[in-house]
Amino acid sequence: MVDNSLSIKDFFINYNDEFTPKYGLEVWFNSLLKKRIGELDVNDICTMLRQDILIEEIALDKAIEFIRQNPLAGNMFDGEILEMINRIPLEKYLSKEQLIRDLISILVDIKDNLIRLDWICEDDMKRYSSILSSMLCKLENV
Repeated sequence: MVDNSLSIKDFFINYNDEFTPKYGLEVWFNSLLKKRIGELDVNDICTMLRQDILIEEIALDKAIEFIRQNPLAGNMFDGEILEMINRIPLEKYLSKEQLIRDLISILVDIKDNLIRLDWICEDDMKRYSSILSSMLCKLENV
């Protein structure tokens, strides 16, 4: 029988070895709890952004780090991280002025070199370009 006074966090800490997750998100979240921030990968960041987990605290900074390294970074499709960042409400990062300046600089650089990226097809480039323009417009109007 489970101790009803335990928080979910305490449960994961105390009973993690006995708990067997059944669903993909549970498996992922259970593995996330064991990782250090430096061990987070593209899949982790995409999922954190999608699930609204620690966006302001960790996910946004790591997402920007990933697109700086690879503008097409994503787990399920090229450019997924940029698309996930574009979906984040501005109020989640309005207070991070340096982050906004860095992100604008990265996005402008990507826009200037868009044609040089390794596109599977022209439609992918158009879609990415549209997201990029939307993101720049949103940030430049802050």
